[in-house]
Amino acid sequence: TRRHLGAVAAALALGLVAGGAGWHAFQGDAALASLNAGSGALVAQGSLAEALSAQLASPGPSGRIRIGISFLGKDGRYCRSFVMDTTAGLACRDGAQWKMPVLVQGAAGAAWMDGTVLPPAVLAAIDARIDGTPLSSAAERTVQARGWR
Repeated sequence: TRRHLGAVAAALALGLVAGGAGWHAFQGDAALASLNAGSGALVAQGSLAEALSAQLASPGPSGRIRIGISFLGKDGRYCRSFVMDTTAGLACRDGAQWKMPVLVQGAAGAAWMDGTVLPPAVLAAIDARIDGTPLSSAAERTVQARGWR
């Protein structure tokens, strides 16, 4: 319905604005993300890119970067939600890079810091992209072994 599409659009717009704030916060640790000048996409780097590629999803606290869910998107690319410190986001594999369409920065003590609950903008981005259900643990390991292809 129009109302539902409007809500999704508003959530995505909010995610983009909040993502800009999160990207600004990442600049303190430049090794975690960069802005791709050609596409304008925010791209994971360093320990964030490594965690997105190598770490399996697991609920609850398990380190500085926590991977929430992994899924196949409607466009055929694999995506993963993540929480890092007070930042939550969604990253989708594009070739050899993890591009982040949504990044949300929260205050210390934000509800999603333990990785069990995600901000509305990240949930809306997942709902807009997911094709089916999140990957099972076995499927995630298989796709990970293939380099997320």
